[in-house]
Amino acid sequence: MGRSRKKPSGQPMSDRELRRFGILLAVPLLILALAAVLLTAGFLREAGNKGQPEPESQLDSEAEQDVVIEPDTKEYHYDFGGSILEKDAHHEINQLMEEYFRAVSECDMDTFMNLFTSQDTSQEEQFRQSFEKQREYIDGYENISCYTAKGLTEDAYVAYVSYDVRFSGVDTPAPSLVEVYVEKCSDGQWRIFDGEKTPELEAYLEAVNRNEDTVLLGKQIDEAKEAAMNADEELKGRILFMENGPGYMQDEE
Repeated sequence: MGRSRKKPSGQPMSDRELRRFGILLAVPLLILALAAVLLTAGFLREAGNKGQPEPESQLDSEAEQDVVIEPDTKEYHYDFGGSILEKDAHHEINQLMEEYFRAVSECDMDTFMNLFTSQDTSQEEQFRQSFEKQREYIDGYENISCYTAKGLTEDAYVAYVSYDVRFSGVDTPAPSLVEVYVEKCSDGQWRIFDGEKTPELEAYLEAVNRNEDTVLLGKQIDEAKEAAMNADEELKGRILFMENGPGYMQDEE
């Protein structure tokens, strides 16, 4: 598969690059490029809040579920009953995510760019600069586990990746969780999907996020993060510092 030409590093990220980098919204290295909230699985917990009023534009929960799980073609797979998440059940997906975090930590751009379905390298230099900057305050990532659910089509999975962030100078690691969609490509390699999501895929991911398993996993990671912050003031200060985004970081400098 061919690789596209590189753009000058000063140009803003394209929509595709933002989608690709979106899987790092829970990782603090992105604070230099995006105003993101760090290390939270709150989006999963919010998806499970049943007591909150629904916007008028939304259907009631039963009707919405009926709409979400109605397949457009026979190739789609919808099954949200009972337990849907499997922990570390697919070695190739664990290996993919371990390579992802290793490539980020080591600024291995050849590996990093090959981990995505688009194979687009147009913002490689911009990524490299961000990864090198994050080395100043992150030592690495560890305890990577993948909780997977079936994807919309065969040879695709929704993966919730839990991991710990090791901040430089902080003893306690920070629990974190991120969602990715992975597909098996024509060359047999598993890669992280960074293309434009279809309405069907958007609806499918929303349905998976509302599943009881997924909501519980997000709640567990949230609680683990809160416990770690309460036990280590250095970690708490670092996370609160990161959560305020690049403007806050520049003020403190």
